[in-house]
Amino acid sequence: MARKEVRFPDVQGILERAFTIDDVWEMLIEDFSSDEDDLDRIACANKLIELNNMRSSEMIRALDDDVREIKGLIRKISKKHNVSIIVKRRQKDLLGVLTKMMLLLKNKPDSKPSSEVLKRLRDFFGIRIIVMAEETKETQAICYELMNEILQFLTVKKNNTLANLAYYDKTERKIEGLLIPEKSLIRDTFSNCVKDYIWRPKERGYQCLHAAPTNQNKQTIEIQVRTMEMDIRAEAGRASHFVHKSIRYEGVEIPVDLTKVHIIGFRVLADEASLNIYDEVGLAKAIDPLNLLR
Repeated sequence: MARKEVRFPDVQGILERAFTIDDVWEMLIEDFSSDEDDLDRIACANKLIELNNMRSSEMIRALDDDVREIKGLIRKISKKHNVSIIVKRRQKDLLGVLTKMMLLLKNKPDSKPSSEVLKRLRDFFGIRIIVMAEETKETQAICYELMNEILQFLTVKKNNTLANLAYYDKTERKIEGLLIPEKSLIRDTFSNCVKDYIWRPKERGYQCLHAAPTNQNKQTIEIQVRTMEMDIRAEAGRASHFVHKSIRYEGVEIPVDLTKVHIIGFRVLADEASLNIYDEVGLAKAIDPLNLLR
């Protein structure tokens, strides 16, 4: 028997009726919750409720405090090794959240409930830490030191919990032009909680460390650590995330006409060539709502 696909709301209709981004979140949650017997749609509603709660100003301030302390730790490591380290930040946009939900549900094993599969949506908030130096074994070691020290701080000092990320592709690949360490330098304590793509790069040459700590407010923030060259490859080179997403998300899309959206803080200027999006609310592109890392 073919698996029943989860029915998603009429996102276009919701966007056209909404005046604020809060309206959009509320209408999506209400639509997903409309049939209490449909456990798949209830799981979607619960996930959106969880993420919507993370958007509250009180929760953002708590996350902001954690991130400031992480920045202090990064500065110490930067000074210790006399190397520049920068931090990028992101909040996943709402349309991106819905698309990821659709992808996860489309590919979920029959044996797993939707609520379990949607736990993998851990990247609503994210920080990317980049070691700005020539690619060497030493700079790779700094990446490992950064991740180890950040996770030690978050788990011991801040009582964060870590998601088990042990089940990822650990295929050994020898890829021309990539510097690959002989072994992972992630501490044994955290080995099941970090995706080590530096040691085991993805097929297209993507290298990075990933972890997903959750604080006492139930906020999860995805932490990525990479070198400058890894970042260039991931953003514009052969390991481009755009190429990866276009392949991974093929056939999974939420068609919307953004020019018909009239939400406060969101504006679209359209011409024949492209759309210019001005987004202060996090509907259609990544934003930094409260300048988390400045």
